Amino acid sequence: MAQIILNFTVPVFIASVFLTMAMPTLAGKDRSLQKVPATIRTRLNQNRDRRF
Repeated sequence: MAQIILNFTVPVFIASVFLTMAMPTLAGKDRSLQKVPATIRTRLNQNRDRRF
């Protein structure tokens, strides 16, 4: 009887922990779409790409 209760409560506990961790992420904004300021450096040595 105790094994049946444990077999039921362990997956429920794991699912509740997973949902507790995932809910703030799912409810928040999609952070991958935010624009990030970036600078592009130009090459200092333009002769580097010349091949003989």
